[in-house]
Amino acid sequence: MSCAVRDIAPIYLLLFLSQQVNYAYGTPFYFKIGFRSVIITTISAIKAVDFGGTMEPSSGAVADREFQRALKELEQENILAALACLEKALKIWDDPTWYSRLGFCIAKERGHVTRGLELCKAAIDHEPENPDHYLYLGKLYLMTGRREEGLQAFRQGMSHGGNHVELKDALEKNGTRKPPPIPFLHRDNPLNKYIGIILGRLGVR
Repeated sequence: MSCAVRDIAPIYLLLFLSQQVNYAYGTPFYFKIGFRSVIITTISAIKAVDFGGTMEPSSGAVADREFQRALKELEQENILAALACLEKALKIWDDPTWYSRLGFCIAKERGHVTRGLELCKAAIDHEPENPDHYLYLGKLYLMTGRREEGLQAFRQGMSHGGNHVELKDALEKNGTRKPPPIPFLHRDNPLNKYIGIILGRLGVR
């Protein structure tokens, strides 16, 4: 028996047992022990991969192509088109690094603000060093009138990517950037940039 089949076999055994318990007690076993979401998630993952344990190359290529289209649509501020591409991509391959863009899009186009914030924060939890996630979280906050939280998100993003053009633009457009740590040096001076990053990560700037 191959490794893949051996790994999958216990899942089908659990499903079989749950069915037998269901016949006896009238309630699926996995509902009783809280395994339903685990089973469904695992089976979904199995459907998305081949028996070698990796995503089919063709599926991966399609998902990535849709994500790249979403990026282009976002650059042109075609939010609805970007949302459609993101949903297609995520239906094929559930990549948490795409969540922040999805969160911003569904909040903007459908008004699902709470869900949008959850997705942005999930992306940050998964990839905290990526400044793009803070950009979309900040945009979402601004969109809902939460200006200070939006600016704070932008500043956090800058602490992880000091040369991020969109974050710089967002700070300059929506509020004054904080003065450089060393006022007599230009803010683009490497010393100011590194001190600013350190202070930002410490939460004192």
